[in-house]
Amino acid sequence: QKFEDLGIKVIGISSDPPEKQAKFAEANAYPFLFLHDPGNLVAKQYKCNSNWMLGLKSRGIYIINQKRKVLYFYVEPTILTRKGSEELIKIINDLKDSHFL
Repeated sequence: QKFEDLGIKVIGISSDPPEKQAKFAEANAYPFLFLHDPGNLVAKQYKCNSNWMLGLKSRGIYIINQKRKVLYFYVEPTILTRKGSEELIKIINDLKDSHFL
């Protein structure tokens, strides 16, 4: 809800089948849309791979404005380095304060 209040649309993209994504979203009460990425084509395009994970795909966080410009990205090297929602909200607010968003 905090992201929505800031005017941010969250979209999850995964190579997992849609049925698995739906169960994941329901189990975690995620209200946002999940898109299916068969063959990890989007993950490859956005370079969501981690050297720490021997080049395997990793979770990537991208903030893209309405002009489709990437304002921020972070590909998590490991599961231990995940950014929490509060940290992301601070980044979004900083971008808004700098008039990038």
